[in-house]
Amino acid sequence: MLLLAGIGRPWPILFRETPPFPRRERLFASQAEDDRLLHITNMEEDAMDVICTCCGEPWDICHVLHEEPERFDREGALVKACPCCHGRQPEDLDRRTRDHLKTLAQAARLFGEDIDGFAAFLEDLLLNY
Repeated sequence: MLLLAGIGRPWPILFRETPPFPRRERLFASQAEDDRLLHITNMEEDAMDVICTCCGEPWDICHVLHEEPERFDREGALVKACPCCHGRQPEDLDRRTRDHLKTLAQAARLFGEDIDGFAAFLEDLLLNY
């Protein structure tokens, strides 16, 4: 299984796991970088999540659309700000993470108002690589 980032190839590899998934190969210098990028791309199997493209926080679609829609700055499928970041990008984001979020923002714009389609797209990316 491969998890993805937004640099290089259209969806370059962050981590490579091989069956039976005994360990994850580290591709970055620090464990903190690995953990931050894994957090951004890690999605639960049952949840349909979208990602805040400002801070990288994953949010369940139901929460974004129905529970607290007024707390999100959203333009169609693109979540530009969430209750975690309030539109201010965290200072601890490295360049790779920022590039990853910019790539996801561009993909979200392509989906227009189809937030369900974008969430399915994110899920398919993570399950098929």
